[in-house]
Amino acid sequence: MGFIAGGEQRGTAADMFRRIFWDTALAASDPVLRMLRDVAGIKQVLYGTDFPHLRRDLAINCKQRILQSSELNNSERRAILGGNASNLFQAPIPSFAKCDFRVENNAI
Repeated sequence: MGFIAGGEQRGTAADMFRRIFWDTALAASDPVLRMLRDVAGIKQVLYGTDFPHLRRDLAINCKQRILQSSELNNSERRAILGGNASNLFQAPIPSFAKCDFRVENNAI
């Protein structure tokens, strides 16, 4: 797999899961977020929406589910909603991904 650094090295499926990046498009439920954290590690998870192919309201709902997830702590939310992508692409967080990180009137 030439697009993954070191992809020519053989390893287990679990090793590969920890080396690739995962996005949350249409899959930002608590069970999925827990599985991604446990199997791949939070640093491998990116906020994804499939917008514009997905309706805008559903893309926004994906972000809200991440913000309200009981599976994530504040630093994990920040990582998924922009920090990981910013590090991966070595670029600033796009304006559509920025948020105030408020969950039920509690500032994060």
